[in-house]
Amino acid sequence: MNKAKQVLKFLGVNSMIGGYVLQATAMRKIQGANWSNKKKTALLLRKYSKVGMKLLGFEVIQDGEVLDESEARLYVGNHLSYTDILAYSSFLPTCFVTSQEIRETPVLGYLCDVAGCLFVERRSRENLRKEVAQISEGLENGCNVVVYPEATSTNGDEVLRFKRPLFGSALYAGKKVQPFTINYETVDGEPVSPKNRDYLFWYGDMDFVPHLWELCGRDSVRVRLTFHKPLDSKEIDDVTLLASLSHEAVSGAFVSMKSETTTTPTTAGTSQADAEQLSHQASSASEIGSEAVSLI
Repeated sequence: MNKAKQVLKFLGVNSMIGGYVLQATAMRKIQGANWSNKKKTALLLRKYSKVGMKLLGFEVIQDGEVLDESEARLYVGNHLSYTDILAYSSFLPTCFVTSQEIRETPVLGYLCDVAGCLFVERRSRENLRKEVAQISEGLENGCNVVVYPEATSTNGDEVLRFKRPLFGSALYAGKKVQPFTINYETVDGEPVSPKNRDYLFWYGDMDFVPHLWELCGRDSVRVRLTFHKPLDSKEIDDVTLLASLSHEAVSGAFVSMKSETTTTPTTAGTSQADAEQLSHQASSASEIGSEAVSLI
C-alpha cells in the first residue's frame, strides 16, 4: 500500500474513533452511566465497529453455533488484539471487561470508559467479589458481557490457561457461558504467520498508535469467529469446570502460530455429556476470592 492511502486510512479510522467518542460521551451525559445506557452504547459500538472493519479492510467470517440474541450470555474467548473487539462487536452488541491498567492508559482508557467497558482490578484481590457481582448484574440486566480469561493479549502461540473467578458471574446470574475462538487467517492475501503477525496482534509492550499506523498499511485482513456450544451454568455449577470446558473448546479451534498449518480449524464444541464425564475429574471450585484476576 502506498503512503498516501495509508495516511488516508489512518485519518479515517481516527475520525471514526472521534465520532464514536463524541456520540457515546453525549449519550452518557444525557442518560447517565446505567445499564440501559450501556446497552445503547453497545448498539452504537456495533454500528461503528462495522464501519471500522470496512475502513481497515477486514473480512469477518462467523461460523459454528448460531447466536441466540434473545438472551444475555457471558462470552469467553482468546485474545490477540484490540481489533478482536471491533470484529466481535460488528456481530453482536456487548459490554467488554478489561483491566484497571487499561483504564489508566491515556486515550485508550477513555475510549474503553465511554464504550461502557467494565473494569477489574488485577492488582488487588479485595475488589474481586464486587467486580464479579457487577458483571452478574450486567447479565441480569440483559447485557452480553465479553471476558478474555487468558488475562492478557498474546502473540498467538497458544491459548493460555483460563482464569476462573469471573466465570462465577454466569453462575450468580444463571446465564449461559458462550465460548468463542478468534483466528486471524490472512493479511494482504498471505497466511498469518510469525513473520507478519505483528501487523495484527497487539501484545506485550507494543504502543497503540504506532501499531494502528502499521495496521492501516495493510490492504486486507481475513478473520474468523467460531462460536462453540454454550455451557449451561445451571447444570455446570462449578467455575473450575466451566473454565476448563471453555478453554478446551476455544483452544481446540485455535490455529497456533507455532504450527505450520494454515487451514481453517474445525469447530470445536463441548456437549453436556462431555461436561458430565469431566465433572468428576474437576476439583471443586475454590473460593472466588482465592485468586486475583486480570483481563487484557
